[in-house]
Amino acid sequence: MHGAGGFRAQCGLVEGALMMLGAYFGAKGVADGERVDMCRRFAGRFGSRFGSLRCLELRPGGFNEWDPPHLCEELTAESVLFVYEFMTEEEERLEGANR
Repeated sequence: MHGAGGFRAQCGLVEGALMMLGAYFGAKGVADGERVDMCRRFAGRFGSRFGSLRCLELRPGGFNEWDPPHLCEELTAESVLFVYEFMTEEEERLEGANR
């Protein structure tokens, strides 16, 4: 099933990115509160960039034989680049704060 178990709620690209941000920056010793704030910043920027956090809005046709999962490939590629750029900016911000 896609879109949070077929409910077409928060997009898996967002969910995966939030989990990765938490795990990656947690392993780097970033405090819980700062990681929560970081995830909020990410979610806000993702929504601004892509128009929503919700599968229902990012993929209004849903997932069916006329609208298969591979149609998310372009969004996925753009999202991966977006996550990389966000992480790079956060790394730089954290390095600046530690100077």
